[in-house]
Amino acid sequence: MSRDNVGKIGVPLRSSIVRKIARILIRMIWLAMCLIALVYAYKGYQGSSDWKLEEGLAFEMMALSFPASLLIVAALVLAGAGLGLFGLALPASSRPEMTATWFLFVVAGYVQWFVVVPRLLRRWQGKNKKKNPDVLTKPALTSMTESITANVIFQQLRISGKIGVVPV
Repeated sequence: MSRDNVGKIGVPLRSSIVRKIARILIRMIWLAMCLIALVYAYKGYQGSSDWKLEEGLAFEMMALSFPASLLIVAALVLAGAGLGLFGLALPASSRPEMTATWFLFVVAGYVQWFVVVPRLLRRWQGKNKKKNPDVLTKPALTSMTESITANVIFQQLRISGKIGVVPV
């Protein structure tokens, strides 16, 4: 057993299974945090027109879905202003209204973090591979590493005098 394999787990950290499990865990943690924010808001809800609690929930959701949350806030402000032109207003604070607002932030954050960002990362990685075609692939890197390792071993044997000089 070589020193390189001591203490390593059987599945490499870059394997597709580990990456997929990590993505699922991150998604579940993010959704759980959003759900916990809503549950605590429901528990603290005092009745009709509890704006402090709803603003607290909105700020929590803005943090979890930032920067997409800025679009939701802008849309809500524009909706309120548009309704004001017709003498109407956004609905008063209530559990259904609080849930609808929470849902808008969750959808915006989810689309941002788990749809748009991964697509942008894949596109960015694809462009980098096209720009740098000389980037070593795994098989090329492996054969290069083996070749370097063989040359280093040969040099060490030659220096130690266990092997004669061989013309190249």
